[in-house]
Amino acid sequence: ICGTKETISFRGIHYFVDGMKCDTIIQNGVEKEFTFPDVKFKPKQFYLHVHHKYYILNELPWEIEDDGLVTLCNWCHWEFHENNSVTCYERTNDGLNELHLTPCKRCNAAGYFPEYYHISKGICFRCGGKKYEEFI
Repeated sequence: ICGTKETISFRGIHYFVDGMKCDTIIQNGVEKEFTFPDVKFKPKQFYLHVHHKYYILNELPWEIEDDGLVTLCNWCHWEFHENNSVTCYERTNDGLNELHLTPCKRCNAAGYFPEYYHISKGICFRCGGKKYEEFI
């Protein structure tokens, strides 16, 4: 959604490279600062996440069909869950039936907070990553 590229960390400062892959920051044994014109400072790190367009009760995340997935950066993923809810289905003999579950009141069914990744990998303390009130 945001178009941000990968993050590179150097001396505690986070950068992302747009259009040029930087394989090393040491050249001839000498540390080089990032001086490429297309390297931009970013105040936070970005990671790629797989976002599920829907969930199916009692199925593992990797069992979802590919058309039910999209790649988002961790911040866009969090923002999506902050402002939207993801439909959860239950598979029955008749097909998929929509479940009307209540998103966790703390994480809004995200299950995690990217800005707290350094504490328990950011997993929501309220729901423990279970995403819905009914499963807490």
